[in-house]
Amino acid sequence: MSDLVLQGKATDFDKPFIHGNRILNLRSGCFDASLRECDVSLFLDHKESRLGTTANRLEVYAGPESLVFRYTLPNGPSESEVKLSELADDFDSYIACSIGYEATKTETAVIDGVQVTTVIEAKLLEISLLSCAPAVSSTYSRVVSLETCGTLAEDYDRLQLVGSYVSLHRAMKASENGGNVEYRNVTTPYERAAANFERTLKNLEYS
Repeated sequence: MSDLVLQGKATDFDKPFIHGNRILNLRSGCFDASLRECDVSLFLDHKESRLGTTANRLEVYAGPESLVFRYTLPNGPSESEVKLSELADDFDSYIACSIGYEATKTETAVIDGVQVTTVIEAKLLEISLLSCAPAVSSTYSRVVSLETCGTLAEDYDRLQLVGSYVSLHRAMKASENGGNVEYRNVTTPYERAAANFERTLKNLEYS
């Protein structure tokens, strides 16, 4: 088994978002029945390279506020493993995510003159790692050392906190970049070394 996993937040619940020319809202619990009955796939950009399913390497957990996931990375060429291990547990290295689903029950309401469609029940088909901007801006995925993980349900609150950090980091980077939000960020070896050095100093300061 690999020592690395890819994990993060795939979508939010009860937070309306724009998708095409519609405003959608995924109600908390809308995927619960589906997750008990159906396999979910992990893709790149919704169509390229299916990486795995919930029948093998993929885990999915629906909490009250969001849908989180974990994918155990397969053992690959040593060079690839080294590159991924360099990014492991780096909070500033992440990509965005999205989901694909089939709505089976919805309701529509007009709120302040705007039509909002709420998904009450749906079949979750897939989670995708994205090379483009996501519909739900708070989604993320990052490489993590397996040894730092509990079960996905146990780590749910921590994944929420990491998501808050990622959103703040994106906002900070956007303030330095004329307001342009980048949903993908990978630090350089120098940046990672500097961050590790700063953490070491702080540990010495408070020890």
